[in-house]
Amino acid sequence: MARINAFSSSQGDCPLATKKAAQKNSSLPPDPEKRDLSQELERASGRLHSLFVQLPHLLGVSRSDVLLMHSQIDDGSRIKSLPYWMFVISSCGIATLGLIINSPAVIIGAMLVSPLMAPIIGLGMSVAISDVYLGLKSIVNIVLSSIVAVLTAAAITYMVPINELTPEILSRTSPTFLDLFIALFCGLVAALSSVRSDGEAIMSSVAPGAAIGVALMPPICVVGYGLGTGFSAAIMWGAFLLFVTNLSAIVMVSSVFYYFVYEGYNIQRLIRLLVNRREKTEPLFRLLGRQGWWVQVNEWITSSKRFLFPVILLALISYPLISSLAYLKEKIDIRNHVSEQLSNVQGMSLIRGIDGLVFNRNDIKGTIVYSSAELPGADFQEKLNQTVEKRFPEYNSRITLVRIARESDLSTLRKTQELTLDTSPETFHDAIRNRHATELVERAQSLVQARFPKKAGVILETRVIYSAEGMDRVVVDYAGEPMPRETRELLEETLTRALQALKGDLRTLELNRVSRSKRTFRCDSEAQRQVWRQELRDDLRRLRNNPYLRIRIYSSGLQTEIKESISQLPQSDAKRIEASSLPEQRGCRVDLEYLSA
Repeated sequence: MARINAFSSSQGDCPLATKKAAQKNSSLPPDPEKRDLSQELERASGRLHSLFVQLPHLLGVSRSDVLLMHSQIDDGSRIKSLPYWMFVISSCGIATLGLIINSPAVIIGAMLVSPLMAPIIGLGMSVAISDVYLGLKSIVNIVLSSIVAVLTAAAITYMVPINELTPEILSRTSPTFLDLFIALFCGLVAALSSVRSDGEAIMSSVAPGAAIGVALMPPICVVGYGLGTGFSAAIMWGAFLLFVTNLSAIVMVSSVFYYFVYEGYNIQRLIRLLVNRREKTEPLFRLLGRQGWWVQVNEWITSSKRFLFPVILLALISYPLISSLAYLKEKIDIRNHVSEQLSNVQGMSLIRGIDGLVFNRNDIKGTIVYSSAELPGADFQEKLNQTVEKRFPEYNSRITLVRIARESDLSTLRKTQELTLDTSPETFHDAIRNRHATELVERAQSLVQARFPKKAGVILETRVIYSAEGMDRVVVDYAGEPMPRETRELLEETLTRALQALKGDLRTLELNRVSRSKRTFRCDSEAQRQVWRQELRDDLRRLRNNPYLRIRIYSSGLQTEIKESISQLPQSDAKRIEASSLPEQRGCRVDLEYLSA
């Protein structure tokens, strides 16, 4: 039995033997190398801390300046401030309209007047000096400001009949880890701009640059844009992540900066001074002071715990930011791969290239418009999609390739005076011209339909008017309510830019309102019936030319005539007409409604 116990002890299974071994190990002297390394780290940390503690002296910050800085930042975090909320709404309106019209200059103007930096800097200072009340005011202010900005942007987006995703909007929906570093540096500049020396701001001139660099208001406005266009989750999440990234970085770097600025002063005495002042001037502070939970929160948030808030925020956003950066790199790789495949075609010239590709998490869509000397095979598009899916198996590629005629093919269109008359039914030149014109009309029709806001009405017909130089003018006939002149001009400009990307020689685009989307005709007399028959012929022609148009007809007295007219249409067109009878009533009447297919 003794031999068994001895074996067990050698294996470390006996508690008494384990305790003795632990006591033996604890009695051993510490490793000299580990002790020296620990002492070196402590000395290095102490030297670094003593260096940063000199920051107030190097900046010329006195005790009175410290109090003035806190007072100004505390005032900037006030919730009951009418000018603050007027600036929030105004800057949000400017930023939203700048995003919609894709104007960087307007967006920069909104950044300069945005007041969101003040409460965020206040949150950083509250973390640095454990000022819980300032932190509470700042958080409430930031949350309320964000809600007001989102709702304002959503309301403006809903009222403006343009829902195009401009580059300025898209650039704020895919934040990466690089945006975090930009916000860190801008947060440091913003904190520096609040420093006072002898009562004067030492770097106030850099504050506008910090506001532009961080760009707090545009991401929040993009969140509102996504809400106003029908709760677009992808747009809203990307923009919200960018806003939280900027906020977290500013809070983190400003809290560290203010920590060293205030380290050389008696923070507890400063807090006591603040308590005395707030007891006299702020009813909310007096109310909170009588709450037991508020006292516990102040006791819990000590100097060792106050930096957990920004650290946790940064940790939460790090993963999506790193994932977004990897996703951005993957999109660049896909674009480069597509460009490489297209370059294999002789004489390839991109008119609307790979920048127009749209990426979802598992899909690649978009149309690439090009011209080339070589005519690719009929399966070129299919092979391109297959190579993309083979190289990037997690994606479904749905890229559409559109080849347009080259300049040499269209030379006859530009020199019509040199064309000779030909009495044959269709000349070679006519074939080229008609085929090219048909393709252009179809693409222009599709593009205008996609970008025309539904709230503005229904497109009846898109007419492309040619001259000797090519596509000269596009006229869009639509049914809907009258637009204000400014809205119509803005929509015309947006559609013109989109069509010029398709065909650069387009000069003008006109929006022509034909009627309301719902109409009523009386047909009691023969003259009224003649007017209705002409209107029906025009509508059937529009229906044949516009595959995106639907017509709903309710009638009494002309059902047979309407059915005969519909029966003469191709089946694909006839499916887009709904004809029904009105309830029994006196007289002849037709109700007409235009809809989008």
